Amino acid sequence: SSMRANDTLVQQNAQPEFTTVISGQAMQSLIAKSMPDERSRARFTATMISAVAASQQLQNCTPATVISAALRGEGMGLLYNNGYYVVPYGNTATFVLSFKGFIQLAMATGLYADIDCIDVRQGEEQTVETREQASPSSTSPSMKRMKSVKHSPSSDTTDTLN
Repeated sequence: SSMRANDTLVQQNAQPEFTTVISGQAMQSLIAKSMPDERSRARFTATMISAVAASQQLQNCTPATVISAALRGEGMGLLYNNGYYVVPYGNTATFVLSFKGFIQLAMATGLYADIDCIDVRQGEEQTVETREQASPSSTSPSMKRMKSVKHSPSSDTTDTLN
């Protein structure tokens, strides 16, 4: 039963540690170098405090890794939980770009007029309408078949092939 008391104590102490670290002068000046705008810094700080408070796994991560992973996404002009995620692996938080983030970054290049994204699950085939770049005068969409393939035997993620 003393082990349970220790677990509870660790959980209670994990959250204030993150809040203390991210709110501290040293970390705020580091964040300021990445985000000069004071409103953006305040939004970022509040968002990350909320994210860590809502996730026991993030509370177990080293605060600096959570902040570093999130700053990577913010530095790309993406928003947390929309363009990127902070994913815990043990006590280390890692930046993961979301599919929305991929689209946002691709659109920001100015090379694409539009990007459509559809959900294709393992074993499914989808037919989608696309406008081919090869014939700018043509306004009729062509059809492309998309089939999902399993990325790896141990993973539930799927990729699509054009």
